[in-house]
Amino acid sequence: MPDYAKLDEIKLTLNGKSLHGQANAAGFIELARAWQAGDVLSVKLPLTPRFMTAYPRIEADFDKVCLMSGPLVYCAEECDNGAPLHAIKLKTHSPAALQFEPALLEGVNTISCQGLRLRPGRAFADGLYQRADAAGLFELDPVTCLLVPYYAWCNRVEGAMQVWFSRFD
Repeated sequence: MPDYAKLDEIKLTLNGKSLHGQANAAGFIELARAWQAGDVLSVKLPLTPRFMTAYPRIEADFDKVCLMSGPLVYCAEECDNGAPLHAIKLKTHSPAALQFEPALLEGVNTISCQGLRLRPGRAFADGLYQRADAAGLFELDPVTCLLVPYYAWCNRVEGAMQVWFSRFD
């Protein structure tokens, strides 16, 4: 079974009846039976959105998160989320929701999740650089982010795109 699917989330049916299988050490579910012509095996894999983190040696993505559903990576586009995308931190402890959007790009699943957009606070009125302990560095605005499958980005209008986000835990 795929890495993203937990065994208890996989639904197997044979000819309309539920099956319960055990994955072997290699991750395969073995079904030993005498197969008949017309047998129909259905496998339903979960698409529950999940936050993922990159391998720590990837410097550009260190301690950042992305969202996946099934085997697909999702991204945020400026046309849905405004600019700047790099100022968004995703709330990884808030649930992300998968929804099918039939009118978007001839029908795709999108993910919505909660985050915060940082915007420069009053401290930056005094100049380009500020002490890290200065009061009023940033204001935090709650945002609901919309993400599309990575394969579908840049099919509407030009603009920025981002896969990896800072986290707000």
